[in-house]
Amino acid sequence: MSAKKFDVDFEKTMKVELENPSAVEAYFISGDWRESFWTLDDLDDFVRSLSHAFECHPEHYDRERGGFSRDVEGFGTYHRAAGSNEYRLVDEAVEEIGSHISITDEDLEAVFVTERAGGDL
Repeated sequence: MSAKKFDVDFEKTMKVELENPSAVEAYFISGDWRESFWTLDDLDDFVRSLSHAFECHPEHYDRERGGFSRDVEGFGTYHRAAGSNEYRLVDEAVEEIGSHISITDEDLEAVFVTERAGGDL
């Protein structure tokens, strides 16, 4: 029996909630943040960049806060309590930015599988 190769496409949904969108816009889009990192055009661009960065940074056990956190470079630390799938921006960053930001991490789903041409090894 010959081995076969497959490509699998995944889909993931994240829900991002900005408690005070104008404060987020003032901090990340119009403020000094862009001088240290990069320019964001609007809130859609911010959410796209945040969610991508969030996905790239693994969670770790946060003994101080009692649960899991993700340190998302440039966007702050997001913490989730045990048993929850919602990450919330930690208080120190909320004070600096002027808004709560939460990210709900939904399930990852394989949506498409394709056998590669010439997939036999």
